[in-house]
Amino acid sequence: MKRLLFLILLVLVSTAASAGTIDRDVLVASDGTVYSIVSEPVGGDSGAGTMSSELALTVQRGTSFTRAIVPETLNSGINWRPALAYDADSKTLLLVWLRMPNAMSSEILVASYQNGKWEPAVSIDAKPYLVRYNLSVGITRRVSQLQKDGSYADAPALLLHAAWWEQTGVGEAARYALLNVEKGAIRSIELHDLRDFIDTPSATAEPDANADRELIRHVAVLDGPAPDSIDVLFADAKTSTFHRVTLKPIADARV
Repeated sequence: MKRLLFLILLVLVSTAASAGTIDRDVLVASDGTVYSIVSEPVGGDSGAGTMSSELALTVQRGTSFTRAIVPETLNSGINWRPALAYDADSKTLLLVWLRMPNAMSSEILVASYQNGKWEPAVSIDAKPYLVRYNLSVGITRRVSQLQKDGSYADAPALLLHAAWWEQTGVGEAARYALLNVEKGAIRSIELHDLRDFIDTPSATAEPDANADRELIRHVAVLDGPAPDSIDVLFADAKTSTFHRVTLKPIADARV
């Protein structure tokens, strides 16, 4: 089982790090600043027989350019599939990416960039023997909060939403993480299987043999119907059916 997963992981990473692939994300802030993050191969061996890579951020303000390497990517390992989000109110850039520190481990990391400095990265999910890919992120700036009269009202809160596809030797599924961000620091992390948010159970369903497996593995975080919610588009691997769900976090409670 572990050997099979190990081979799948190496194939995925090798494909992402191939010479013809540019692994990057670009974001333009409301003030016109352009943030570009790219995975760059570096010399050395990550322990998996593949080249290591680090993430380099370029910040462009008019004709001025600033370059900064993400500190946690300077060590050995493959750092890839970076995804950016930006909060204009706090002027905080949020980076989420996939990291393979060795041949048998995989994790999702998040770091924030403020005032020209990186905050220490935090691991969102680091369970071993898992392949994670198709990462998508988004942010919301409001959260629904219970009032004394039993009603709900929006309150300011910076929340980072991340969704991705996860594969093991025994199955696969779309996953979701909700992160509370305060002053550039991650205060809490909540993890979910995205199937928790659909009404139709699929525990006894059989996968559709004719389904395009690559297609159903795509996950997307989209703008929601209100400032305090986001939509996530994903497929249930058991039924090969796509779902679009609206997730509305509530303060001091689960999603």
